[in-house]
Amino acid sequence: MKFRKTGFLLLIFSIFFSSTVFARMLVFDNIELETEIMQPFEPTMIDYQVSNGDTLYSIGKKYNIDWKKIVELNPGIDPLALVIGSTIKIPNQQEVLNATALNETQNLEQESQTSVYEIKRGDTLWEIAQKYRITVDAILRMNPNVKANALAIGSTIKLPKNDVATMSSVSRSQRKILGFYTLTAYTAGPESTGKRPGDPGYGITASGARAKEGVTVAVDPRVIPIGSRIYIEGMGYRIAQDTGGAIKGNKIDVYFENVDDALEFGVKRNVRVEIFE
Repeated sequence: MKFRKTGFLLLIFSIFFSSTVFARMLVFDNIELETEIMQPFEPTMIDYQVSNGDTLYSIGKKYNIDWKKIVELNPGIDPLALVIGSTIKIPNQQEVLNATALNETQNLEQESQTSVYEIKRGDTLWEIAQKYRITVDAILRMNPNVKANALAIGSTIKLPKNDVATMSSVSRSQRKILGFYTLTAYTAGPESTGKRPGDPGYGITASGARAKEGVTVAVDPRVIPIGSRIYIEGMGYRIAQDTGGAIKGNKIDVYFENVDDALEFGVKRNVRVEIFE
């Protein structure tokens, strides 16, 4: 189904993106990016047998754990009526201590591998990433509270010192250059798709998956097959999951959740793009 843009906001998008998008069909699959996902630490549980005189408070004090956490880990337990001889689950505190020490060590190592950059007037994350040969994704991972469209002059952000060496060399033997592309941006909203929150299929693809910032890009499937994993210089890894009426040839549309972020992104030209073979 095609959606025609109307109104002043849509005209602004047309100017910013140097193309008028009359139709967009979201096409997704569940392929994951090659990024490391940190899983939350979960210690193993030990069984503690309740003895005469035990209370959750005394047990928690003995094992250095809040008694409320014990209740959370043992659904159905009555804190005021512990049954002598019954068993309850307690986290292995030695593992917790070891994990805490390891996390502190990793944080110190990460700090030693970062530099600090002070935001100047006119800076954008894209320009900073290009200047220091890192990726926007890497900056955002290291600065989760930073808003790309609201950089505060004089504030500081952390920059990874070796992101390009780490990211761009990953599986390089499995990648080949596609060429240099023009990048634009879009959202799931009416300015791009004609749909609004609550409309059937809003933000949902033809395959049933949902659009995801940091993953989804729209491509010309005659140039980049749907489902392809690509590496965009200055941005990082993305998956070709979408198509668009105005996305033809060497053009890629990058998905954003927020309209302001999409406008801030604007148009990037002559950006190197590689594809996994």
